[in-house]
Amino acid sequence: MANVLLSGLRGAKQLGQNFRSACRSLSSGQLVEPGYVFGRKCFGPDYGVTTSVGQYGLPKSVDWRKVPWLKIPVKDQRGCGNCYIQASLVGIGSLHSIITGINVELSSQHVLDANTITNSGCMGGTIPKVFDFVMRGGVVLESAYPYTGKRGFCQDIKAKGLTIEGWAQVAPAEEALMYAVAHQPVAVGVAAGIEFENYQYGVMNVPVDHGILNHAMLLIGYNATSWLLLNSWSEAWGIKGACRILRKSPNSDGSIGILSRAYLPLNPSFTTVRTRTESCPCYWSRTKSP
Repeated sequence: MANVLLSGLRGAKQLGQNFRSACRSLSSGQLVEPGYVFGRKCFGPDYGVTTSVGQYGLPKSVDWRKVPWLKIPVKDQRGCGNCYIQASLVGIGSLHSIITGINVELSSQHVLDANTITNSGCMGGTIPKVFDFVMRGGVVLESAYPYTGKRGFCQDIKAKGLTIEGWAQVAPAEEALMYAVAHQPVAVGVAAGIEFENYQYGVMNVPVDHGILNHAMLLIGYNATSWLLLNSWSEAWGIKGACRILRKSPNSDGSIGILSRAYLPLNPSFTTVRTRTESCPCYWSRTKSP
């Protein structure tokens, strides 16, 4: 067992199947998202908070989709490279639903239009910066600010939404990530190669030399041999929008780098949100962005 669960705590109180591929054409921008390279982004200081997991048992398997009252939406980012927003917000909404029993779907369009300072919209961004954005001002529900598939006007809306008290980074160890996802879905960065384009079902055959992290997904479970990941390429992709990759890897950062950048939102709650904030300059309120 790894003896570390979480590091980099911010703003928190406490803490088998055969593979088959089928040709699928992905729209431009879905597979490789320019600018979404974790190493180029600033994640802030490491606060060094650690929690032992050795005393806890781990379930043999986890699949959050099988919880009867929990509805995890499968998003479709279309041609916009905002996977980091989709994974982050579905993670926040899922945790809120787990805690309260109230299913919510959050507006990725709100973050796409308004988070213009620390992230780059359809050109990429990072999960922690989305969490920071939601911590500062919250995010409205999808019904109040529907998704268009491209960055547009920064709408001036006052509506019900969610905020979070903080976020945490999961330590880069297999057992730590298993423990984390046994409690809630986890937003992760991965290296998505051509095998993602051809994936249909089963355990994906991913290369050992996975390259840079260029995509974000939501980890929603595991079993004895594989991780279960939810994508944002619609239910038409993979296993109703999800895929499995091998858990075991000779790489210290795991299969396709899954262990290296894994993040948890903390303590979501309802709030009233104003969508036009200091991170949404007046320019965006009157002019469409590129």
